Amino acid sequence: MLIISACKSTSSPTDDQLLQIVQPSTISANEIEITIEANSTDMPSPTPTLPYLPGNAKLIDSEEYALEFTFEDVALDVASPQMLLIDIESRRSLEVGNRIAVDMIDWEGNRQQLFSVLYRGREGIGRATSIYVSPITVATNWIIMDLRIAYQASEFYLVNLDTYDIWAFEDGCVEQSLHPAIGVNDIAVGCLEEPRIWHFLSIEGAGEGHELELITESNTSFSYPPVMFEDFALFLEDVNQVACTVDFQIWEPVCKEFILWLGSISADGEWIEVRYEYDFDPEMVGVMEAGCLLLDETVCEPLLMPLASELPISQDRWYLGESAWLPDSSGILYMVELETDGSNNETDEREIWTFDIPTRQFRFLGRYNLPLRFGDNHPITNENPPPWSPDGSSVVMSVGEQYYLFNVETAELTPLTEGGILLGAITLP
Repeated sequence: MLIISACKSTSSPTDDQLLQIVQPSTISANEIEITIEANSTDMPSPTPTLPYLPGNAKLIDSEEYALEFTFEDVALDVASPQMLLIDIESRRSLEVGNRIAVDMIDWEGNRQQLFSVLYRGREGIGRATSIYVSPITVATNWIIMDLRIAYQASEFYLVNLDTYDIWAFEDGCVEQSLHPAIGVNDIAVGCLEEPRIWHFLSIEGAGEGHELELITESNTSFSYPPVMFEDFALFLEDVNQVACTVDFQIWEPVCKEFILWLGSISADGEWIEVRYEYDFDPEMVGVMEAGCLLLDETVCEPLLMPLASELPISQDRWYLGESAWLPDSSGILYMVELETDGSNNETDEREIWTFDIPTRQFRFLGRYNLPLRFGDNHPITNENPPPWSPDGSSVVMSVGEQYYLFNVETAELTPLTEGGILLGAITLP
């Protein structure tokens, strides 16, 4: 294994601070043994509780599932029970008899198949289709998959990775269903014909659910799934200037409109990243207390910093790309996309900077000749926070389907694994 490293500096980089290849450091000894036994021949029974279902949605009997799940025996000695999940080729068209897989990966890059899914079809669903697996953004051991026919989801499958319980339901949408999101206790689903109405279904509570209408002054539609947190959900419209939050205790949406671009929320739920004017070429960047999004009458006051004077980028033209919160919520990682050939076109070169909230200072970490992005390459959701290693030292980055760990102290990029779509992190029993 090789580590891709960039020198650290507190100022803009010079040419000799570009990519270097060094040998990896010694990996610590494994400490935890994880064993998961699965019956790979029997179909797991559905969850015995009947969940609340919206509109015309209805449960599907397990004998009528269009998908057949096969769970694998897993035995790994790992340093942490936290695992990454990768789904393999779920976006491709499927014919009856095609199979996709979901792999788990430890933080040293060891990879093993957790389960696979066979598309066996059923009456009314015989032509080519595809499966999407929703990313995981909070501490949950559930995943949700939606089976699509001509871009219209007809079936959702909810899988418990602890017990291998499964239940499935038809979406009930007249037009195309929207991609779902999964949280600790609820999943959120919506339909294209009513993109301001979302349904929250309790995963384990019989008959529990909520139908919520997201009302804004500009009559905004919310066609993207919410980002799910432990206590609330965050909806952002297409250009990220209108936000609706749903407190899971109150279940009354609060919607607000801003002249700011709204980014992601910190891990502790205290802050939300903001940018003034444009997301990719802002005049100022900063943070705002996330709590103001949950309170209808509260005025949100951002803390903004002039970007041009505070961030000494080495190139004349550049764009502010993706960002990621540090796991302790003390600051933000920024990805800067460089324009090095004067063509106004994006290049592969990136610089990574941190913004420290207590000191309000930027710090340069490294420059890389790779089109890096934080977290996954999932085609639907790009507001989800990228996974961090259990010790908080490294964040997952990707270039296409090549995944890396980026160490924020050493600025090293270590290849992790290749292939598939990163779903997020789970903690195995």
